[in-house]
Amino acid sequence: MKPRRVHCLVPCLTLLMAGTAACGGSGDDVSTQTEPEFRGLALCIDVPSPTGSTGFIFAVDQLSEGVVSLEDGVETGGGGGSTCETAFGYAFVGAADSPVVTRYSRNDEGIMIPGPRVSFGNFVSTIFSGRGRAFRFLSEDRALYVDRTTGTVVVWNPTEMTVTDSVQLEGFEFEESSGQSIFPVLVGEQRDDVLMFVRYPDADGVQLKRTALISLNPETLEYTISVDERCGGFFNDVETSDGTIYMASHTFVAAQQLLGLSQDEPCMLRVLPGETEFDPDFYVELKDLTGGLAAGAILRGPGDGAIMLIYDSEVLADTVNTIVVTPTWRPVLIEDLNALDTVVEIPGASRTSGAVNQLFESQGRLYLPRIEGLGERAVLQDVTDPFDIRDGLTVSGGFFIGGGDLLR
Repeated sequence: MKPRRVHCLVPCLTLLMAGTAACGGSGDDVSTQTEPEFRGLALCIDVPSPTGSTGFIFAVDQLSEGVVSLEDGVETGGGGGSTCETAFGYAFVGAADSPVVTRYSRNDEGIMIPGPRVSFGNFVSTIFSGRGRAFRFLSEDRALYVDRTTGTVVVWNPTEMTVTDSVQLEGFEFEESSGQSIFPVLVGEQRDDVLMFVRYPDADGVQLKRTALISLNPETLEYTISVDERCGGFFNDVETSDGTIYMASHTFVAAQQLLGLSQDEPCMLRVLPGETEFDPDFYVELKDLTGGLAAGAILRGPGDGAIMLIYDSEVLADTVNTIVVTPTWRPVLIEDLNALDTVVEIPGASRTSGAVNQLFESQGRLYLPRIEGLGERAVLQDVTDPFDIRDGLTVSGGFFIGGGDLLR
């Protein structure tokens, strides 16, 4: 499919330095770094309130221990699905209430300092990720932003903080999703193409049993689309060491089924290495792995394994959002996705929110967010060895939305 391309006619969009307005450059050179050095981590959270939510970014030295509070962070703007990802020793943060991405760096005092900014305002109205990946960093001077409310892919330069190109993805909309976000979501890391999926909600927000898979050439911006009618409601993915990508229905789908809003079973599909369509010979219903228990979502686990969330409460709330957000989901282990079998209980695993979309990785270790209450407190649990879980960093207030190691 030939894309409809939109070129940036202005050589440089908004680029703000501390006390300096510039165009086409920055005072902190991204491109000259050679040997990566670990400079701690950037961590972003959303803090909910009755009138919305606010984003904060923190600089921390490790995830294995410690406590941080809002006073330790820097406010980044409106939250509720903000984007926060790290690359080249920086954190790139987009607030969900504007089309601007800000590049943060850690200073010598251990504080994340805002630096140059770039606006995608000619193409999108906000930077929204739904707490998933929205950026794909191809090199120090080329990155993609996939907008999850319009289907626009913006090509930008993370060194110069300028927009260079864009493409509007088309061909996967359908009538039943009218009025709902189309949500293209990036998946996989080991491929030459850029792979993403689109989930389909109906007019009431119920996730339908349909998923589009888009394969985008990151250089030409040409793309192909395939649609699978067997399974839907994906929010994220798990990629194994051989490049196979697995996706499973989220806890939203399980919650909708528990309330009788949908008869569709939460399920799992996969994409084999190098393929641009879902494997037609692979389809698994999650209840077959859990002994019939309601389950949803798969998160990256140790090795080629994954962590799945099982609903674990005797009291059923009356709304989908309440079921998903409250800490009533028990993590269990799939030891090897490529040799799929029943799940294994994780001794000592605490129940968490079903809204958890990702694990955090730092210096070879995996951390699962354990959300307590409605975001009053969050603890990162080290699940690198699922049979020796240890509490790590604690954040007082808010939901984790992203971050990562600062390697520079």
